[in-house]
Amino acid sequence: MQHYSNVNSLEWHPGTNQLLSSSTDRGVIVWSPNPETNRMTPNLCAVQELKSNLFASWNHRGDKFCVGGSSGHVFIGTYNEQLNFWVAMS
Repeated sequence: MQHYSNVNSLEWHPGTNQLLSSSTDRGVIVWSPNPETNRMTPNLCAVQELKSNLFASWNHRGDKFCVGGSSGHVFIGTYNEQLNFWVAMS
């Protein structure tokens, strides 16, 4: 799993040690550390942006993020434990 176009935003959260990346390919990925492989494991996020994502940022706790899209919408992302997936809604 990776981005297929330019990455517009990359942010690290010091508490969770996770990276948040957003791209013009409309993708948002949360990268979590994997101690077994010593690499970051990607987890794709469901965002309903129809255009490119311009900026993404963590909240202070690291349990939510916001994504700003070029359509003018702002999406708030949370982790859904039942689905084991990040979901961002406007």
